[in-house]
Amino acid sequence: MRSFSGFIATKYLISIKRWTFVHWLSLFSFLGVMVGSAALITIMSVFNGLEGYVAGMFGKLDPDLEITQKSGKFFEI
Repeated sequence: MRSFSGFIATKYLISIKRWTFVHWLSLFSFLGVMVGSAALITIMSVFNGLEGYVAGMFGKLDPDLEITQKSGKFFEI
């Protein structure tokens, strides 16, 4: 025995007898969620790879000459 939600889903999403407003609305909402999810996954993957690339490229740089203080917070003029 199917559940009530399965009955409603079958009635409005799978029946091909006629395309009513509910069918078009369901199709557009499904496509919107699908495109939004795909865009979010793509952008997060790109930013994750970019973060690793930048950290690897600039994290290993050491200067040849570094000026530091022996004590105190400021240089005296």
